[in-house]
Amino acid sequence: MAPVASLPALAVLLALAMQPSLGNVVEFDGFDASAHVSASHPRLIDGDIIAAVFSPFNEDASALNMTVLPEQAKFLCDSGVKWVFVGGTTGESLSLGVDERKQLAEEWMALSRTTCISVIVHVGHESLLAAQELAAHAQSIGARAIAAMPPVFFKPATVEILADFMAQVAATAPKLPFYYYHIPSMTGVSFKMSDFISVAASRIPSFNGIKFTDYDLQDFAQCARFNATGRTYEMLFGRDEEMLAAKLFGASGFVGSTYNYAGHLFNELLEAYANNDMSSALLAQARAQEFIRIMQQYSANGVAANKMIGVLRTGVPLGPPRLPQVPIQDVSSLKDALDSIGFFNWS
Repeated sequence: MAPVASLPALAVLLALAMQPSLGNVVEFDGFDASAHVSASHPRLIDGDIIAAVFSPFNEDASALNMTVLPEQAKFLCDSGVKWVFVGGTTGESLSLGVDERKQLAEEWMALSRTTCISVIVHVGHESLLAAQELAAHAQSIGARAIAAMPPVFFKPATVEILADFMAQVAATAPKLPFYYYHIPSMTGVSFKMSDFISVAASRIPSFNGIKFTDYDLQDFAQCARFNATGRTYEMLFGRDEEMLAAKLFGASGFVGSTYNYAGHLFNELLEAYANNDMSSALLAQARAQEFIRIMQQYSANGVAANKMIGVLRTGVPLGPPRLPQVPIQDVSSLKDALDSIGFFNWS
């Protein structure tokens, strides 16, 4: 059996052996993606955990409840989570109005000036003009970066059209690093990102990488290895239950909903990985998979149950989700299920 310290390298060798060749790929001398970052493009995200933050509502979800944001920020900072992804899927972005999304971004930016928090703003929208408005606004308030998911009703027909749409969004915030937000389970836009990344790199001057929320680790790894004009691009992984695998395959960072309330657990995983303690890393990942499995049993896409777990774990009154999402009905059963695996002790 291989020594523990050699497991990451072994996993990479196996992964590379299984992958078809891809043009413009990095030749790895050990799996250190940071070694292939251009000096003119230093990493913005370098191993960080980024919480895809909940949007807090009042009791009937008719309005945002901004008064609890400081409590959210404090819990994150105390958990070692220093980045937020504002107005994404977990934040119910497409259920918010444009003005609400701007207000939410402004409030998080205000908190960033007095706390540990740095802000990435999601600006994706069905309307190109609205997405451009949100992107320009994010730059004007001092966000660190922006990201955008694709339109999901009139879907782009090719990766070229997708890249052109994103280029026009990013152009309204040219000073900010831009990430494409890939979440095919929700958007139905399911192009291979290994096909998209080369087009995006050539057409979007501020393109900085991909927020990759999918289980296709082969596609993810090919993107992590992609090398255009001497640089790689940041791959931010969005499936919390597979964090360890994504780390092995070259993730630059992690954007996830469960980091809202389980940052300690995932930081323990990353610390164990950094120390070549694969037993502890695997234990942390197994625990994450167990509570995420429970969460998924209580709501089809996880959003409603996820928000309730956030309330139970943090004590922050986040309010219900907004229609068409509906609150879960059996909160006590959810809490009992989490208690049965020790969630509140080790999360």
